[in-house]
Amino acid sequence: MRVIKVSSFLRAGSLFLDAMEELFSKSSLRSYLAEFFSTFIFVFAGVGSAISAGMSAVPTAGAAAENCHVLAVAIAHAFALFAAVFTSAHISGGHVNPAVTVGLVMRGHVGILSGVCFCLAQLLGSTIACVLLMVLTAGQVKLPFFLMNFYQGQ
Repeated sequence: MRVIKVSSFLRAGSLFLDAMEELFSKSSLRSYLAEFFSTFIFVFAGVGSAISAGMSAVPTAGAAAENCHVLAVAIAHAFALFAAVFTSAHISGGHVNPAVTVGLVMRGHVGILSGVCFCLAQLLGSTIACVLLMVLTAGQVKLPFFLMNFYQGQ
């Protein structure tokens, strides 16, 4: 019969508490909030510019007008990414993208649990930005055919 020492349970409990303290410390929560806001800024400005360009496109204007809208959306994304990274780089590293966070986790620059929290904050920020854009542009955006039934609840 194998005897489990109490000290091993205490050590495991201590490691768990240390991990929880690291995950939910004031600086960690500040980092997660910074990633949330930076991703929100990026998605809101980027997707908002794409929606705006799509709504202002004139169907008979030709290819030159369409290229102008594409350029405007690309520049809006560039400025949005700059603003997002600028606001969070000194707090959390300015990952903005969950793929960047996963890459940093794989290289060992960010812990696994912290990476999961960063990704959750980024995904939540982008989701909230898209929901806000849907509310603000209700009925003004033409959805692709395959999303029509999903969005209308049919």
